[in-house]
Amino acid sequence: MSFMLFILTSNHEMQMQSIIKDRKLNLVGKIHMRFLFQYIDLFFKILLLRINCKIDTLIIGHSQNRLMKFCAIFLKFKKLIFVDDGEILEIKNSKTALNFYKKNFPIDFYTIFDLKPTKSINFIKYEYEIFNCRLKKPLNNSICIFIGSCYVETNLISKKNYISLLKKILEKEKKLIYICHPREDIEKFGDISAIKVIKSQYGIEDYYNSLDYFPSKTIGIYSTAYFSLKKHFPQISDSLFMIDLRKYYKISSKLNNEYDYALNYIKEYVI
Repeated sequence: MSFMLFILTSNHEMQMQSIIKDRKLNLVGKIHMRFLFQYIDLFFKILLLRINCKIDTLIIGHSQNRLMKFCAIFLKFKKLIFVDDGEILEIKNSKTALNFYKKNFPIDFYTIFDLKPTKSINFIKYEYEIFNCRLKKPLNNSICIFIGSCYVETNLISKKNYISLLKKILEKEKKLIYICHPREDIEKFGDISAIKVIKSQYGIEDYYNSLDYFPSKTIGIYSTAYFSLKKHFPQISDSLFMIDLRKYYKISSKLNNEYDYALNYIKEYVI
């Protein structure tokens, strides 16, 4: 299997490169996300791929991303598959969100959520068989982990409000181990000494698998990581907590589906 990487941060690149090396995958190109130039860069890489490769299946990680759509337009392939990064909860009630790809219908759409297939989209629940981490470990009551988010980087919340949120949590928890999102800029934390920032070389599931203990609490705002952690580490299911950001700040209504779905499975953390 070959991969084209779309890179936002150095941490994002480091994590993806580690996974590719570990899984012995083939990297055919990297695109650094830069306004306008990213399309020029991608166009020439697509030309090389069209000349040198025959693509049987194109796998896309985010159906609404413009660069992904760019690939779907200009690459020649026989079959299209989506691997959900959590976006499906944003668009599942839309009748037109996936119409851009209607010439490729029916499409297999792998997701961690329980969704009913339609005539156009065959939703397949992904069970993360690649991980084998149903381990029992002692809980460390002095450790609280926060699942990082790129909400600031994607302008869903201001840096000021995000840091204010973390400080409110610190008033209750005293210390946090903060696991960065791959696309997150860690410079925003400044000199908050009570936060230990971790840039994991792999995904959060691998990080938890490497620990000698489990944290007494895992906190965050919406993340698909909750569902994979809950599945692979049943022991911590009751210690997973999610902040309903809508109660504290005004955020985009397009996130309502994600929050409503997640809070049916994850306990709410009240600040």
